[in-house]
Amino acid sequence: MRKMVLVSLVLIMLSGHLPAQENPLQRYAEEALRRNLQIETARSEVAVAQKAKEAAAAAFYPTVGFSHRMTRINRAATVDLDLPMPLGEGFEFPEIFGVWQWQAAFRLQAPIYLGGALRRNLELNSAVEKAVDLKVGVEERGVVLAVFHAYIDMKMAEALIRVQRSSLATAEKHREAVAAMLEQGMVSQRELKRAEAVVAEAERELISAETGFELARRAFNHLLNRDLETEVDLSGENGWSGEYSLDEAIENALKSRPELMVLDQHLAIGDRKIDLTRTAYMPNFYAGAEGGWRYGDIQAISGKDYWSVSVMAEIDLFDNTRGVRLAEARASRRLDELRLESARKRIELAVTDSYLKLIEAKKRLSASERGREASEEARRVADLQFKQGLINQVTYLDAELALTAARVQVEQAKYLVWKAEAALRYAAGYDLL
Repeated sequence: MRKMVLVSLVLIMLSGHLPAQENPLQRYAEEALRRNLQIETARSEVAVAQKAKEAAAAAFYPTVGFSHRMTRINRAATVDLDLPMPLGEGFEFPEIFGVWQWQAAFRLQAPIYLGGALRRNLELNSAVEKAVDLKVGVEERGVVLAVFHAYIDMKMAEALIRVQRSSLATAEKHREAVAAMLEQGMVSQRELKRAEAVVAEAERELISAETGFELARRAFNHLLNRDLETEVDLSGENGWSGEYSLDEAIENALKSRPELMVLDQHLAIGDRKIDLTRTAYMPNFYAGAEGGWRYGDIQAISGKDYWSVSVMAEIDLFDNTRGVRLAEARASRRLDELRLESARKRIELAVTDSYLKLIEAKKRLSASERGREASEEARRVADLQFKQGLINQVTYLDAELALTAARVQVEQAKYLVWKAEAALRYAAGYDLL
């Protein structure tokens, strides 16, 4: 006995180190996050924003350039110097006609002070990058929710196939029983035809359920951006608790919904735009240096080196567009404030709506299960009464059809609860995986 207990304890300890079995639903959601084109587009936008930020940071560094120039001076020039005698005696002053001038130079320019424009522009691009990155989270949550809904649709369609197959099998058995009763003269030919009509209807319902499943499978594979004929593992289930508080759900949504984070980041972008626009009122200072070689100057035939160092200052004394741009930036930020407030109210309403729909779905499931139990008992009694000749086939078939409808309602209600819970978790900002 002690050995068995020890073995059991060892197995329990080892089981804690074994890898948990992967949930197919989670695997498919992760696959969608890797392969979905919508998310790939959002991530590409992040890469573009990162490069824009790098470009803004590069503006802090000086620029270095090289230039080469060949100039033809087409106008003739004469060197006319008025020198005192006797220096001017016997000295000939040549005329220069149409000379070439050659010049090569290196130049360097660096910003000293631009009114904070470079720093503000870098802050603006950093805020834009963060907003775009948060937007990826919005897209990912939307795709995961779509995967959940598509997966639930498949499972529900599969469950309906089982119900319709069971209904068809029951209808076929009933037809066989009616055929046997016809041979014994207990029923008429009309009763057999009626039983065959029920079988045909069950076959049509089964075909419809199978078609619905194929459509749901193709829609799911399309969402994952893979071949539409790919088989899907439907053994996945959710691991949610199923117990929620409306106040906590609303509080969590207003705190963690990425859509609100994106809009809040837009306010930061608006602040940076206002700050950047204000820098247009400030003076700009640059430092520059240039040095090189030139040959063919009209004042000196021989070549010579040269260099220069300069500090440049500039300021716009009047620019009416600065005030317009600043007013536009402030109006844009106010619009972002209104959008954020509207989104908060819309999300609060969405959480409340999804919470009430989840409660309704659970109540519908409970009522559907009670209806199925009643229909099963009614069908059982009708079957006994029909075999005893106490009721006709119409009454029996009504009980059978009512049971099939009740089973369909239960399966639909079961998965509608799952979809409603997924919608609530999405609206409240809870994790879906």
